[in-house]
Amino acid sequence: MPQSGQARGALSRRGGRYDPAVSAVVGVGTADDLRRWRPVAAYAMLAAATQLLWLTFAPLTTASAHHYHVSETAIGWLAEIFPLFYVVLALPAGRLLDRAFHRWLAVGAGLTALGGLARLIAPDFAWALLGQLLVAVGQPLVLNAVTKVAANICRRGYARTGSPSGQPASSSGCCWR
Repeated sequence: MPQSGQARGALSRRGGRYDPAVSAVVGVGTADDLRRWRPVAAYAMLAAATQLLWLTFAPLTTASAHHYHVSETAIGWLAEIFPLFYVVLALPAGRLLDRAFHRWLAVGAGLTALGGLARLIAPDFAWALLGQLLVAVGQPLVLNAVTKVAANICRRGYARTGSPSGQPASSSGCCWR
């Protein structure tokens, strides 16, 4: 914690003065500190998008079944494949993230983006299913990365702030729908 106006760690400046209250809570003050938080914000948006794509069909089961001309059970499977894939892929995804973190997080982000785009190709159940499968495979790579994003990005002493900054994004993705 900075003492008596010293420039230690993340300082907050207001009108050219040191404001320890803001610095202690947020951990941001200099331009360099703000740049460090950008990846955390990007990760938070990615985690929210993953959850948003997961729960797209859950509140609209009947309407989606009519739209795609399939049963409500088939639409239910579009959301149910996520927890099933997560349970199977969580440990291998964690291992891959430990070995080559940035590469596998990028793969998870790419699968999430491809899954979202696949659903836009045609208003057909097969494309919706393919999109959901792609996002479901990418989900463990994205959601298992939260603590490592905070540890790699945030300065020493602020990783405990970074992890809780990224984690609620997955819940907020559930609320956007």
